[in-house]
Amino acid sequence: MDNPEVATRPDLAWTEIIDDILLASIVETCERNPDLAELAFLTGSYTRGLHNPDRPNVNAYLIAKPGRAADLRLAAARNWARIRERLSALGIAFRVDCHPYTVAWRPEADRGKPVLELTTKVLDGGQADSRFSLPPSIGIGWLGGYKVLWGEAALLDKLHLPDPLPSRTEWIASIHEALSHYRNVLDHLPNAVPVSQRPEVFAEEACFYALEAIKDCISLSFGWDDLFAGNHLQVLLQKREKEHLQAAGWSDMIEHKAALKAAELRVFRGEVTSEAEAVQIWRLALRVWDAAWARYRDWAAEELDGACPWLLRVNAFV
Repeated sequence: MDNPEVATRPDLAWTEIIDDILLASIVETCERNPDLAELAFLTGSYTRGLHNPDRPNVNAYLIAKPGRAADLRLAAARNWARIRERLSALGIAFRVDCHPYTVAWRPEADRGKPVLELTTKVLDGGQADSRFSLPPSIGIGWLGGYKVLWGEAALLDKLHLPDPLPSRTEWIASIHEALSHYRNVLDHLPNAVPVSQRPEVFAEEACFYALEAIKDCISLSFGWDDLFAGNHLQVLLQKREKEHLQAAGWSDMIEHKAALKAAELRVFRGEVTSEAEAVQIWRLALRVWDAAWARYRDWAAEELDGACPWLLRVNAFV
């Protein structure tokens, strides 16, 4: 392969690297800053042993003491910089996943290296009584499998949905916000990534947001009791999307996901090397997003029954 974006290294002991370097550094950051940190916990595919062995993604979140979130974010960012330097010496690229806010920094020197990716967020403990200001569609899945790295697990009880449950409109609004945001990122991607210089980054980002749109679409095929119970998340965690979409009669979404995953694999193999190839994948991502939005719009229109018409349009500027 010539200059692949993501390489594989069978010799890498990912579990040791993740546990002894990355997770240990998170604990150390909390221990050094007990005035800032309330809790650090691990969730996602790595916790469940379902991570990609060639491209692991670790989901680690921190909860700051009330009013200290900004300071903890800076402390965490300094730690990520140290981890990036340490892993670079081992020939590994360390990437902090900035989705869905911005494109993650990818130094030119990281091309061709295996990647360890971290998805992270610092939540403000002062917002614990409002589920740390999370929308109803986010957080309930974390309770299905997590590991506390530092602090008291009892704080995570705040992630449970309140009684009475949030309104259906609030849930619809959270999906609308996500899909609108994904579309805006896709629209502005040609301005954010120099496609002629980094076609592989441009194509990878396009695939990511279209795949996220499909994930959000899956939840639309569940009833409200299942959604509030977080049952839709089990389909994603157990990687049963295809089976579920087939049962729902959404074969088009299966085909869209297969096309995106094939494009993503080409990126990871270093096969997307031209602007024309990257733009072709971006256009595919736009078409997939359109299909996901059509599913959402039909579902939301039926659920809202004429109310909140603003939830049936894409906000083109936010």
